[in-house]
Amino acid sequence: MKKRSFKILSGLLGLALVTLACSISIPGQAPSEETLATSVAATFTAMSAPHSLPTEATPEVATVAPTPEPVVAPVTVSFIDGERNLYVWVDGTAAPVKLTNTGDVQDSVVSPDGTLIAAVRGADYLNYRLDLIRSDGSSTTTLIDFTSLPRPADSEALIPYQVIWMPGTHNLLVNARIQYMGPGLQIAEPLYLVNADTAAQSVLMNVSGNWRFGLSPDGSKLVISHADGVDLYTSAGSLIRANVISHDLINTASEYQWTGVASWKSDSSAFALAVPPLEPFATTPGNGTSYLVTAAGDAAVQYTGAMSFFPSGVATYNHQLTKYAFTVQLEPVLDNQWALHIANLDGGADVVVANGYFSTYPVWAPDDQHFIFTNLSGSNHQAYLGSSDGSTVILADLPSLLNIRWLDNSRYIAANYDGSSYTLVLGTIGSGNTVIYSEPASSSTGGFPIPFDVNR
Repeated sequence: MKKRSFKILSGLLGLALVTLACSISIPGQAPSEETLATSVAATFTAMSAPHSLPTEATPEVATVAPTPEPVVAPVTVSFIDGERNLYVWVDGTAAPVKLTNTGDVQDSVVSPDGTLIAAVRGADYLNYRLDLIRSDGSSTTTLIDFTSLPRPADSEALIPYQVIWMPGTHNLLVNARIQYMGPGLQIAEPLYLVNADTAAQSVLMNVSGNWRFGLSPDGSKLVISHADGVDLYTSAGSLIRANVISHDLINTASEYQWTGVASWKSDSSAFALAVPPLEPFATTPGNGTSYLVTAAGDAAVQYTGAMSFFPSGVATYNHQLTKYAFTVQLEPVLDNQWALHIANLDGGADVVVANGYFSTYPVWAPDDQHFIFTNLSGSNHQAYLGSSDGSTVILADLPSLLNIRWLDNSRYIAANYDGSSYTLVLGTIGSGNTVIYSEPASSSTGGFPIPFDVNR
């Protein structure tokens, strides 16, 4: 489960959730309630027509090189400070290194081997480019100038939507959203393949409708999620099976269309995806559904039952796809309280681990023995460490967790707010945190505090 997605929705998103591979943005689940509120205000008119299958690009469809044997690369973290400058930190070094002073970096993703950083840059919210910056600071190259890409004549701009490193390679997959004046969400059709070593760019496929993509951990499969279902492809763009999951349009009560986020099993043999109730804001919202789909495209319903759309997505899954987390809203609805459940994939062995308001669903360590989530406490999003048996303990040194990524079975990188400063910390279960970087909250120029990425 190594996939992450970046979306700039009229500025940087609110609380980022962990997902699973080398990519910009949000981990492997739907956005939080705060994020949805931000993104809806910043996006454009939704498309309601059913999707059609992607079409192959006419000019030079790229050939994806075979994935090389995995190499254990040093843990490398890229992050952006409050003045929108890029830093890099390598595990074992004393302090991070500042790579830019231009004040225009919006977000970044680190290559699997840690040597390259793809940085989304833009001094405003209409003119973007994707730059390649070597993690040693030795060179910078522009890979994509989004102002030069084709877009509808009545649109204002193209904005990076997802930027994902293909596992074990220096290849990137990139798509963009179309910025119009007014609310809504529309994704441009091309899925670009970019070779970071040569800066060669081509269109892997064209996809209609509103959509998002996700790669399997081994880089061999590609999930395309639409507002009404999911198609499965090879990462070279060949269709394996269309409509492996089909569902009706979800009523989001807003000007965007919901698309599912796949959670892959660590060995890439299957993925899971949860679909919310069709009317999640109704007094009686009905049931959500959790699916399991094999890498061959065979799908089966694992669970149908109460599953809330808010406050933080639909569900998150552990790496072996044996357990998942979801919430159920408690009565009375006006109290804005949920029960956080951990259950087996078929809904069995259901345990309620906490009640409250959860801005971050459980994010599992690689061995699935521990997970971290947040529960609203006053105005802070207090972090908790959970165990596979459903027990939890408070992580007092993470009083307002913004984002978290596991490095291994016991260590994690976390962005946190301690009441006066934003901090980036290296945490270890049972040993507390080591501060990698800290800045006063007053120094931030706005946007998401300390957005970061790590090559894990």
